[in-house]
Amino acid sequence: MRKNDRDKRSVFHQIIKLWRHSKCLVVMLALSILVSVLYILSIDSTEWFDNASYWFGLLNQIAIGYIVSFVFYIVQVYIPREKSMVLINGCIERRRNELCEIMYSFFKTMSARYMDSIDVEQFDTESFVALLNKIGSKDSIGELIMNPYTGETVPQSVWGWYRNYMHDVDKLIDDIFIHYSVYIKPEFATLMEEVKKSNLHDDHIGGVIFALPEEKKCGRKYIVDTVFEEYYGLLKKMRLLDISV
Repeated sequence: MRKNDRDKRSVFHQIIKLWRHSKCLVVMLALSILVSVLYILSIDSTEWFDNASYWFGLLNQIAIGYIVSFVFYIVQVYIPREKSMVLINGCIERRRNELCEIMYSFFKTMSARYMDSIDVEQFDTESFVALLNKIGSKDSIGELIMNPYTGETVPQSVWGWYRNYMHDVDKLIDDIFIHYSVYIKPEFATLMEEVKKSNLHDDHIGGVIFALPEEKKCGRKYIVDTVFEEYYGLLKKMRLLDISV
């Protein structure tokens, strides 16, 4: 029963989508069907004018031709295209979710390192200001990396972690543009551009937050007060965005 309901909703959704994107074609189909029905009903009727049956028959043949063409379009073009778009939308959805997870991991990592692992969903302006004040240029993020000069395994610096994080986000966004630029919605493309151009992705501002000594950073705190809040807002928009085409 649930499967039948789901199938009915899917068919209804496809009809609505077809009407939304191809109103002219659907209207022409309705008119063609109307012409064919009227022709059948008027076969035995008296002609209104000379050769009326001939012209009405010609109009009926045109209508039947359009109906056949419309059915061909639905079977050979529309349905295969919609099946392809379902797969493509699924791929874009997975990439969007992956991007959201990476962006979320930034705040989750910061919370674990500096904010006693408070729930990321509870972050507010005061939390971001407090986070900024706690970040130290000599801090380690807890992840171990190999020193290329000594070969020793050492904790990764917060600055190095930040640079790797930004690289991962930028690379994923670039991959989405490379593989799905034809299919992504303008709103999604615009939002990804906003992420790449956000203050947190600016090396200069990132250096102020993660690389400058505390005494110098405090003197320039006005530059970065809203950096985390802006990025957090972009994450929320990314989660709520409808990316299906």
